[in-house]
Amino acid sequence: MVLSLDEPAARHWLHLSKDPKRADLLGIELREDGTVRIDVLEVKAVDASSQEYHFAGEQISGPAVAQELSTRRLLDEVFSVEREHELITTPARCELLRANAFRELTKSRYGADERQASQPRSSRP
Repeated sequence: MVLSLDEPAARHWLHLSKDPKRADLLGIELREDGTVRIDVLEVKAVDASSQEYHFAGEQISGPAVAQELSTRRLLDEVFSVEREHELITTPARCELLRANAFRELTKSRYGADERQASQPRSSRP
């Protein structure tokens, strides 16, 4: 499943963050072993990729990379198993992310089997 982070609900969810930079998409893979993989995706259509990212040895940096890392930090907060120091906004972010996933699953491209398979995995840890 691919979730757009440019939809109004997703923008609302991400604006709860201090850092307004965000990636474009989340790729969510529901694996057969019961785990979920989330990929943070930033899409760029540019003539000069060096303006968006560059390599220095094995390190990559640049504005596109910063957008991905910002979104990753937000997801780390939402899915952290450590609850003692969580922000007051974390439960709301989790619920909005779940609502975005459910909204995506209501689209006609997903069959009943796919909707059923995602149900048990959509709750917060």
